[in-house]
Formats: sequence, structure tokens, C-alpha cells
Amino acid sequence: MKRYSVYKVNRLSSNISDDLCGKAILLNDFSLPWRDETPQKTSFRALYDDKYLYLRYDVKDSNINIYNQNDNKMDVVQSDRVEIFFRKNKELNPYYVLEIDPNGNC
Repeated sequence: MKRYSVYKVNRLSSNISDDLCGKAILLNDFSLPWRDETPQKTSFRALYDDKYLYLRYDVKDSNINIYNQNDNKMDVVQSDRVEIFFRKNKELNPYYVLEIDPNGNC
């Protein structure tokens, strides 16, 4: 199983994106275990402080689908989105997911 470490920061600069690129570990060796295809180019980085978990996803997608019909949390399910699943064991018990759509909805 792969492991990803998220580092704690005491203070972030005014440009959090630069901090995520400079201080966070880059993860970019993704797979689609439920499909027999290569995922689009995707990278992920994360940091945390005493109050927040900061996430950055970079995805190359030539056909972006954004759904904003109902203005509720389930709109993200209809949109393209980035999802990263974490699991403790092969049985997926428990598992966690971090997802976000192109508008920043999660």
C-alpha cells in the first residue's frame, strides 16, 4: 500500500498555492483500480496547520463538465471531479475520500 505524508506548517504565505507547491509532497502516480485505463494527468499536494487541511489538485482535462442546477452539495456528483480515496486495508473498511469539482465544491 502507498503512503502519503502531510506536513504541518506553522504559517502559510499569502499565496497558499505557492506553499503547497514548494513545501508539500507531490503525488502523481495515480491509478484507476476499478477501470482498465490510464488516468488523465493528475497531481495532488497537501499541508495542514492547527486549523485547516490544505489540498491542491492539478488535473489536465480537455472536456470539463460542470453541473450547477440545484445549488446543493449533490451537484458535485453530476460534475467532473477529482477524487482521492484513502483506505486502511484491502477490504476498504474504513475508507475516506477527498473530492472537489472545477468550481471548488466538495
